[in-house]
Amino acid sequence: MLTRDQILSIVTQPKKVTVPHLGEVYLRLLSEAEAGQASGQSRVTFVCMVLCDAEGKRIFSEADQKAVEKSLPFATMGSIFEQGLEFNDMQPAEDDEPAKN
Repeated sequence: MLTRDQILSIVTQPKKVTVPHLGEVYLRLLSEAEAGQASGQSRVTFVCMVLCDAEGKRIFSEADQKAVEKSLPFATMGSIFEQGLEFNDMQPAEDDEPAKN
């Protein structure tokens, strides 16, 4: 059985994924606090929170959101968003889901 200190010191590994126009990138798992903060936010906010380097460190800060939003193609943003949600076992908000006809 894990001890309190072992549980609190767990380091999760990022996941390498392939996205359109960028190729391979890494996504990180969000903590409970971060997931709560990301809930209901824009796609760009979530994307900036989950994109990371190979060690799991964020590569974008909140200050980078406007630049990321202007730079990443729509399909790329959508792919990172969807794969980040799946990796973090989160569901998109109803507003983010495609319309069903």
